[in-house]
Amino acid sequence: MSERKEATEALFRAFVKGFARHNTAQVAPTLADDFVWSQPTGEDFVGKEAALQAMADRWSQPGGGPVFGHGGFEVFGDTIIQTYEVTADAPGGGKRTLRGMDIYKVRDGLLTRKDAFWKQLG
Repeated sequence: MSERKEATEALFRAFVKGFARHNTAQVAPTLADDFVWSQPTGEDFVGKEAALQAMADRWSQPGGGPVFGHGGFEVFGDTIIQTYEVTADAPGGGKRTLRGMDIYKVRDGLLTRKDAFWKQLG
């Protein structure tokens, strides 16, 4: 495995660890200042601080927001593809578990983009 790929995997593991713990202080060092988080709804949070605030807002929801599990990832150069299951509130009540995939971009050892795709709830 190349040194660059190892570094990218370590970066992503640090991000996932902080994200799973709902800890923006752990997530922050993994993000570039111009980081963009694109939601499955089409909404974008542009800039590191906006993305961190969106994470904090999501995690402060009752139940901590969507629950992620059973995931994995693969590094392809400056791109990371992550797959997972996500359990979220369904329209009309109740919960629904869906498959999701995020595509991340890396530049200069930091994440610059998180583009999230989920199966539809509706």
